[in-house]
Parts: sequence; structure tokens; C-alpha cells
Amino acid sequence: MSVQWNTGRPTVSGDLSLMQSLMEPRAPHKSSREAALLPFGGEAVKHRTQSVLVAGAVAATCAILVAISGCGLAATTDTSTVQQSATMVGQYQKLELTFQLPETWDNPFDRREIELIATFHTPSGRAVRVPGFYYQPYQRSRDEDGGELLTPSGPPVFKVRFAWGEVGDYRYDTSLCVDGRTRSLASGASTVAPAASPGYVRRSRRAPRYFEFDSGAPYFAIGQNMCYPDESGTYDYDRWMPKLSANGGNYLRLWLINEWNDLGLEHLPQQADDDSELGRYDQQAAWRIDHILDLADGQGISVLMCIDSFNSLLTGELYSEWERSPYNAANGGPCAQPQDFFTNPQARELFRRRLRYLVARWGYSTSVLAWEFWNEVDLTTNYSSPAVATWHEEMARHLRSIDP
Repeated sequence: MSVQWNTGRPTVSGDLSLMQSLMEPRAPHKSSREAALLPFGGEAVKHRTQSVLVAGAVAATCAILVAISGCGLAATTDTSTVQQSATMVGQYQKLELTFQLPETWDNPFDRREIELIATFHTPSGRAVRVPGFYYQPYQRSRDEDGGELLTPSGPPVFKVRFAWGEVGDYRYDTSLCVDGRTRSLASGASTVAPAASPGYVRRSRRAPRYFEFDSGAPYFAIGQNMCYPDESGTYDYDRWMPKLSANGGNYLRLWLINEWNDLGLEHLPQQADDDSELGRYDQQAAWRIDHILDLADGQGISVLMCIDSFNSLLTGELYSEWERSPYNAANGGPCAQPQDFFTNPQARELFRRRLRYLVARWGYSTSVLAWEFWNEVDLTTNYSSPAVATWHEEMARHLRSIDP
């Protein structure tokens, strides 16, 4: 594989594929995010560079009669409860809004059924739309063998997470669309104060072959794969990550894939009470990822989030997972063959839906170094470089459009 740099745009060339950046370089801005496909480990990576906000612990009950633009007009009393995590936060910290909603739904991950949107108004006047996401809280403990147990610690809720780097006063509005009818929810305000955080990692404007933080400080990744836990779940990361940081490490890579991985988000049900399936995301896995990213923030570690792997589309070989893939037509999915994943309209829409959940839940985090679409995608069964390249272009454009 070779890496070429032309007019500031990275191009990854390999034996089987050619992937080019979808982003022209832009001038740095404290309240902007940029996205590019960058060379990383021989694979196409969607790199995020951005700025952030945060907030705090206020509870409010809304009683609002009308809905606003979007899916349609509703005229029902709102009994939603909204909690705001703080009223003042430092730069690049997390603002979290938690919503207890009276509505019912079949699939909370399908925006056609239910969609929560928050619009944040920055001090400089920018309006930033952030999607909400479904969240199940858990309490962790150990079993008699030292393994991790996650027990639900309350009813499921919806949350919005947001972070920004611009200092000053913010306000936000939220709206909810259910079955095509939109209503307004809570409005509120928060203040972002100066803080010592260096911000997000971005491609350097001065030396585009390198990374730097929003602060201008250089970032050079030193670390390793910590793709999935052993038997102790997040307790493994409690041991591993401080040791990595103590020895000068500032980088790790996670896999959010495959049913055998406790971090896998989309897979077939594994037990009777498992709600995970195609288009529905494993909430225990998502809770574990939350925990790992919180650890990363405290240890100064940036995380490469690998979304899928060749195993998902591999048949008849060692490490193949196609037989257990929710996208497989034999399991009720839309794809008759593994290669259909890259061209089937329903499969592409389902992947876009997964990207939306990733951005909603973790897009705020300064610890997320980049989104990596695939691990070793050229090993998939019946690999076609043109089809895969076209898919990457489509998904990169979509991811950039929804990640503020």
C-alpha cells in the first residue's frame, strides 16, 4: 500500500482498493468539525476533528401544548421530564440531557418511529443539531468467577450529549417526532467556561501528514489494539488502560462488532431476553463503550472506533461470521450474499442508522479519535473494490453530514 498527498488531500492506494478523501482542507475554527478519510493501518478511516460543549444537574417538567416544524403538528400536553446535567461546564466537556418520555414505540432506534433532536445555539450564533439516543442504565458487579454482570438500574430513557469548544453562554431547544408528528420539548441554557482540555484531535493544518489538537499541541499515537474485553468485561479495561497511560500510551483501538465481542452493537439475539437484532443495538455493549470512553478521558487516551470487520461478510473460512450475521437473508436480513451488503438499499440504510446512533451517543467525546468503517474489508467474500469504494464514499458523506 502507498499513501499519496495531493493538494492537502490524502489518498490511500492498495492492491484492491482506492479511497480518496471527501473533504477539502478548511481553515481551523474553534466551533467547527471536519471529516476526512485518512490512511490508518492500511484501511480507510473517517477522521473527526471538532470542538465541544458541556452542562449539568437541573430537573424540569415541561408542560407545552404545541409542536414545531418537521414531521407535522401535534396539539397534546407534554408530560416529559427532562434533566440537565449542569448549568456551567468547561470547554470540551459533556452536556447531557436526559428525557423520560410518555410515548410508546416498537423500535427506539428507528428515527421513522421516534426522533429526538436538540438544537444548540452557540455564542457566535451557530445552530448545531444533535440527535438524541435510546439509553438503558446499568449497574455493574462481578459474578462468583470474577466475570462482569450488568443489571438494569432503572427504566430506559432518551439522552442528548453535546460538547463544544467555544467559551460563553449557550441555549438549546429540543423537539420530539413520533410517528410523523412533532412537538417541542424543553428549552434551556448553559455556560461554557475556559478549561485546560486541548480539545479534539484533527489533521494538522501546518503539517497535514500529522495530527494535532484544537489547541495546536501535536498528537502522535502510541498504543495498541484493545479490541474487546476478556471474561471480566469493563473491569479488564480498568486494569489495562491505566497501565497503558502510565507507560506513555495515548491510543487504543476498539471493535464494536461481532456477537462474540461484548462490545458488539448489532447482532442476533443471544438469549431469550436479548433485544439485540438487526437495527436494534445491544445496550449492555453500549454501556461498556460509555465506560471505556470515560476511562479514556481520564487517562488521556484517544480511541479509534472500528465499526465493522471482514468477519461479518466472510463465509466458509476461519473466523467467518456471515452465518450468524443479522444481515444474512437466512437470518431474516436483506442480503442473499455477503457482497450484497455494499449495494442493497436496505442494508445501506441500516448502516446509516447505525452511524446515527454512534454519532448521537459518542460523537461529543474528545476521546474518540476517529470512526473506522472496516477492519480489513478486502478480506470479505467476493470483495469488489469499485462497489466497496462507492459504499465508503456514500457513508463518509453521510457521517460527515450528521456529526457536528
